Amino acid sequence: MIQNTQKISKLLVIILVKLSILSSLNISEKARASEKFTLAKNWQNVLSKPPKHLVNNHPNIKSTEITEKSLVNQPFLLAQNYQVGDYVEVLWEENWYLGKILEINNNQYCITYPTYDDSWDECLGNDRLRPIQNQNSSAESLRLNQYIEVLWQNEWYLAKILEIKNNQYCITYVGHDRSWNECIDRVRIRIADPRKIDAERLRLEGYRRNTNTNIEQHNSEFTQTNRDYSVNEYVEVLWQKQWHLAQILEIKNNRYCINYVGYDSSWDECVDSDRLRQVNSRKAEAERLRLEADNLVSNAHQYQKGLETAKKSLKIYQEIGDKSGLVQVLSSVGWAYYWLNDYVNAIDYYQQSFELAEEIDDDYAATARLYDISKPYLYLGIYHKSLEYQKEYLARGKEIKDTDIQARALEGIGDIYYFQKNYKKAIEYYQQSAELGRKAFYIGGLYTVFGRHDEAIDFFENIVTNTNDIYTKAASFNQLGQNYLALGNYDKAINYFQEQLTISQEIQEIHGESEAFESLGITYLAKRDLKQAEKNLRSAIIVKESIRKKLGGKDLLKVSLFETQIDTYNQLQKVLVQQNQIKDALEIAERGRARAFVELLFDRLSSHTITQANIEPPTFKEIQQIAAEQTATIVEYSIIEEQLYIWVIQPTGEIAFRQIELKSVLENKTLRDLVIDTRRALLVKPYQPQIQLKKLYKLLIEPIADILPTNAEESVIFIPQKELFLIPFVALMDEGEKYLIEKHTILTAPAIQVLELTHKQRAKNKKANPQNDLIVGLPRNNNQRDLVVGNPSMPKLHEQPLEPLVGAEIEAKQIADFLETQAIIGKQATESLVKKQMENSRVIHIATHGLLTDIRELGIPGALALTPDKNNDGFLTYYEILELNLNAELVVLSACDTGRGAITGDGVIGLSRSFLAAGAPSIIVSLWKVPDDATQLLMVDFYHQLNTTDNKAKALRQAMLTTLKKFPEVKNWAAFTLTGEAN
Repeated sequence: MIQNTQKISKLLVIILVKLSILSSLNISEKARASEKFTLAKNWQNVLSKPPKHLVNNHPNIKSTEITEKSLVNQPFLLAQNYQVGDYVEVLWEENWYLGKILEINNNQYCITYPTYDDSWDECLGNDRLRPIQNQNSSAESLRLNQYIEVLWQNEWYLAKILEIKNNQYCITYVGHDRSWNECIDRVRIRIADPRKIDAERLRLEGYRRNTNTNIEQHNSEFTQTNRDYSVNEYVEVLWQKQWHLAQILEIKNNRYCINYVGYDSSWDECVDSDRLRQVNSRKAEAERLRLEADNLVSNAHQYQKGLETAKKSLKIYQEIGDKSGLVQVLSSVGWAYYWLNDYVNAIDYYQQSFELAEEIDDDYAATARLYDISKPYLYLGIYHKSLEYQKEYLARGKEIKDTDIQARALEGIGDIYYFQKNYKKAIEYYQQSAELGRKAFYIGGLYTVFGRHDEAIDFFENIVTNTNDIYTKAASFNQLGQNYLALGNYDKAINYFQEQLTISQEIQEIHGESEAFESLGITYLAKRDLKQAEKNLRSAIIVKESIRKKLGGKDLLKVSLFETQIDTYNQLQKVLVQQNQIKDALEIAERGRARAFVELLFDRLSSHTITQANIEPPTFKEIQQIAAEQTATIVEYSIIEEQLYIWVIQPTGEIAFRQIELKSVLENKTLRDLVIDTRRALLVKPYQPQIQLKKLYKLLIEPIADILPTNAEESVIFIPQKELFLIPFVALMDEGEKYLIEKHTILTAPAIQVLELTHKQRAKNKKANPQNDLIVGLPRNNNQRDLVVGNPSMPKLHEQPLEPLVGAEIEAKQIADFLETQAIIGKQATESLVKKQMENSRVIHIATHGLLTDIRELGIPGALALTPDKNNDGFLTYYEILELNLNAELVVLSACDTGRGAITGDGVIGLSRSFLAAGAPSIIVSLWKVPDDATQLLMVDFYHQLNTTDNKAKALRQAMLTTLKKFPEVKNWAAFTLTGEAN
């Protein structure tokens, strides 16, 4: 049996290479999937010794047969005399195992376990021995060609007697090739129940055993179709208890020499007729279609046709109920979707293949799918999910002691860190992969990163020279171009990028195409050929956006993918600004922010399916219309490397542009450092943020101060980017120590187009619920409902209840009194009740804890703490809010940190985003925790102010100024920000 290790390695190779592994992040990785895998160095140890259950050098595999025969609580037979050569049962860790006495020395019996190698031999006392219990009658004769069961490593295997000689039985294991054959003693043989043999026969023919079915007695011989097969005929071959499609190449010496369909000739073998059966014609057709589909995708690069062909195969496999075939074809469908850049469907089909492989115990296919699933997540920029699957892939490789899987997984983990620019961790995993014999493609990329360009060029030129794989060659061309770009040899860089572009377009590999276009654009920019730079960068954006279109309504996937694409938009802005195309640059700035959020809002507003046509980014003319519609001055920021771009659009449509060198203000610090310093000075004693607030004013406001409105009642809407979302614009301080809120009425938004959509949302809500219109005179009429929640009975986080908020309860009661409604507090404020009332409320005011934690580990931080109930855990999360259908005029979250979240190119992904997407046109949130007294004063005054004006931004400004007088420290009044509609 030990000889079978090579066959198991062979099966591993087949499954990993044929069924799976080709999905990946980059062209080169896809190419490397076709490599031949070397056999695991330690396969001989996998089966020559008991598996992982062994400790202390003893076999610890339960033998169900021996355990059934002799339970450990039976009395020991201590008086028994044993002789050398006797077979006995040996007690070890409460189970009895088959042993043979080799020697008796000093009252110790030295024994060997016949089905394990001699490393498990030991000497022991007779208190651990007993005669073999209830063994099959040794006197019962066995005959040639009889089917029996054989004990090997404490499991019983079906076998057939080929020869009887020297009191030993030479047998072949059913379903395994002749390398498994061995001659054994009678003690390892038992006569099995004929019904069990018949059930085994059925199982080997592809049926699942049903223990509740009464199988009629049959002769213990297998019923084999007695027929002749001919050359070129397709048959099914039994190997490793599964039937595989094959073609007969030759018949010699009464044996059939076959080729496994879909595998190269290295897997050819000659077999006896008892391992053949007539092929199911529908299965043969399904398998033919599957292999044709794989070829269309991998070699012909006809991805759509490959998908259609794979789905035909899938349909047949589903109809005939062949689960083993389904595992493979589901992977083939996922593979086609992967190349079509439809990552949602690729992941779905890979996941289906994985789950089915797990169900039928196809461990190798299941393992391969883990690698497959990780790659679309890597392409989408969802690194934590990609890492999760790669680590599980690595763990399974270690479990089965397969060094090839381990090396591949280690390289995959290294790639994830490489793309996150965590080069130290990438090197760590690449080194581990190299120790197992696999050299990572991006080792060369690390040479580039660390400025070792000559080594990088040698590395990739060697690949180009020696590889026949077109994907690897294209990726290597890009890497060569990057190195020559860094060396200032622009013409040579352009040549290499053009080579990559030509190949990628030829094989319709659009990631390589977009990468080549972007690289050409950046190179032409460095060469000062701005027209060519613009042309290529625009082409790159078109290709990248075609990928995003395929994500449908998957909001989080769009956000993550866009994070990997945002630099292209930034580079194009730079090119356009250098050409003094200020309006075009603004259009690209809008096109490169909050796109997923815009589509999410549009989806909620529209009953139509989202298409590229009806959610195009705004043109400059449309931006002017939005500014006029808002009756506000709009200020949009873009942080482009070491520069800050600022556009100012007046309500009249006039535009102004400013460009600032960040170093001129920040000196040796980064903008991120300044934002962190500002928040620390705001929130940590002695609360003296003036220096930082003045520096931010100088950077963000001073360059445009002369074109901002002079009337403090006129609105200014800031469109921040990146870390600017975390700063309190209202508190920025000029040299005269005057706060910005004293000079302007201020709002924020993640994008100009978001303002258009929140405006439309308010109009939609007003039309659907005219009684909810928030007009001057806030107290509701009989047809209006307002929801005020404060200080619920807090849920537990990490087994500890959150701290009660007494001040929030007082605040809620005061606001409820003013709104002439009843505050929901304490145990009444259950998550179920609050969600139900939210959908019918005009004003939603919630005073409770806001958490930045990703409670459900779904990739989105943010939750509101409410009272748990029998159906809910008390945490109202981002996704639960998205499921609501709000008609509210205003949402106020006066909890701490409700305005924070994950900062992305799509804006802040958190609670404010979810409420706006759920239908609220306006929301007020906080950037930090505000002391209770100040919050109560500000919020109560806000509602009083709203009772006298139809403008939420003006009411918030007046409430801030009121609070500023009584609580002058910035942390007391500047945390709150209004996003969305002011009116």
